[in-house]
Amino acid sequence: LAVIKGRQKDYPSALALFEKAARYLPDRPDIFYDFGVICQAEGDIERAVILWQRATALDPTMKNALYNLAIFYLRSSSFSTAFWLRKQWFKQLSFSVETFA
Repeated sequence: LAVIKGRQKDYPSALALFEKAARYLPDRPDIFYDFGVICQAEGDIERAVILWQRATALDPTMKNALYNLAIFYLRSSSFSTAFWLRKQWFKQLSFSVETFA
């Protein structure tokens, strides 16, 4: 329901629902990722980063969270962190050289 509210751009409702979901399901990285996306849409990038960090702590292979964090750190001029995250993101992509042959 929180994701639906977010897609409808009802951010206050989405935020309230994600806060409850995060409290009751603290082991679900997808909840923290999506919660971060809503925070970003609301302009609270600092909170979004914290939530994406939580998502990647729970699931180090979460591509979308790794990508968003890399973009944030790149824009913040934290290049070494951005490039490390980019490297982690590339590791999660599921393709090989043969895919492009």
